Amino acid sequence: MKKLHAICFSVLMLIGFWILPAHSQSVLCGTSTSGAATQPCAALPNGITATTQTTGDTSTDIATDAFVASAIAPFGSPVVLQSGLPFIYAPSGYVDATGNWVDGQVPLSAQTVSFSGTSGSVTATFSAATLAGTSAGDVGRQIVVLDTTYKVCAITVFSSSTVATCALSATLSGTGPFTPWVTGPVYTATNVPGASAATVAAIVDSGTTGQFTCTCVGLVGGMSLTISGTWGTTTPPTGYTTPTTYLIASSPAPTTTGFTLTTQAGTALVTAGSGTPTGLTLVVGQIFSAPLDAVHAKVYMYFPASSPIGIAENVPCVMASVATALCSNNPYVSGTHPFWPTSLTAFSGLTPSAYTTVVNAWAIGPLVSIAAGSLSVNGALEIKFSQINNNSAGFKNIGVWFSTVNVTSGSATTTTSIALNGTITNQGIATAQSVTFTQNGTPLALGSQPINTTVAQNLSLQFNAQAAGTDWVMLVAPSVKEYSY
Repeated sequence: MKKLHAICFSVLMLIGFWILPAHSQSVLCGTSTSGAATQPCAALPNGITATTQTTGDTSTDIATDAFVASAIAPFGSPVVLQSGLPFIYAPSGYVDATGNWVDGQVPLSAQTVSFSGTSGSVTATFSAATLAGTSAGDVGRQIVVLDTTYKVCAITVFSSSTVATCALSATLSGTGPFTPWVTGPVYTATNVPGASAATVAAIVDSGTTGQFTCTCVGLVGGMSLTISGTWGTTTPPTGYTTPTTYLIASSPAPTTTGFTLTTQAGTALVTAGSGTPTGLTLVVGQIFSAPLDAVHAKVYMYFPASSPIGIAENVPCVMASVATALCSNNPYVSGTHPFWPTSLTAFSGLTPSAYTTVVNAWAIGPLVSIAAGSLSVNGALEIKFSQINNNSAGFKNIGVWFSTVNVTSGSATTTTSIALNGTITNQGIATAQSVTFTQNGTPLALGSQPINTTVAQNLSLQFNAQAAGTDWVMLVAPSVKEYSY
């Protein structure tokens, strides 16, 4: 308490003393509680009645509330950005006309699903191979159907590529068949693909960027092809290890006699251009988006411009399950503390469709403007935030951007969470900074930047899925504090 009194006294000495008017409410002289009408001020012994306080003047004068607020501001909270609202870089999925979001994909071979009952634990039977048929590949998958509302059946027991046991989230109006959306398993390092009724055989390397001829049935662009084996005397694609799962490109569209392969991120393969591989096992399937880690009552989700929402932005969403949410048309306003809207504005008239998340592209999450000159020459920004993600083999990233520079970033693959903590500190001059960060307590490389803090600069926390649109990244617990020295 003595320390607090001492601090308060020191502040008063710095800004002088001011007089409160003799009214029942404690307002500063010259103001009212509404700030509209002027309150009369009692004359001081020296006869002063007007506001005469100036910086550095320690005599007894009358100060306005604005002057006092400005003078004591440096002694307030250093927090310039803070929120408990998660920001999610949503995986590929579907958005309907009113902003309902569904994680996952409709099976590409037009499979349907039927259930053995309408509530509780039921058996789900697909019309053709859809699931992996393994515990790691199926337990935790979400089957979503539209039955007036979106209803979810979470797989609890695997059986085969067409049958599994799942728990319904709500009572169905009937047993089906339904056209489903299907997610991937909850966490799997290899993002196990589901099966497919399509087949591939007798492949021949026919091009240098992933082209192959084949005897094929039912191929659709976007399907996966898992290849295992040695390739015989033929040179495999650059980077191949057994097994590797590739994507069948949509353009050019696959036919019964040929297809083009890409990586899961959609980049072209480097292939030999000739040769007939031998000793290979070829499995056609489909990679489904991973479900989220939990049902978050309030989140901001980032959607690409290619989604039905139409522009790249973070919007508030209320999750009903780990694979469904209702999103609203109240985009996060950059430069503000993230907050939950007092009134949610419904989307309407969107064009329902599936969309593919853009990979390896930074999305801006929480952002704050650092005022011109506020860091002085030795000021610092203290930054803390974390990432949660599915644990596929692809990189998922968070990063810090100051001005237009990515000053540091953290990455995870099969690790499901990381914490990024550190500082950006002016180096005795307002135009140069040292950058020091740790990821999960391990120091990252020390950096330096020539950013001019005598002018206002934006500091933003960003995130992305680097390798596959079926991955998701969640940016959580952002905190930015500013210290001026």
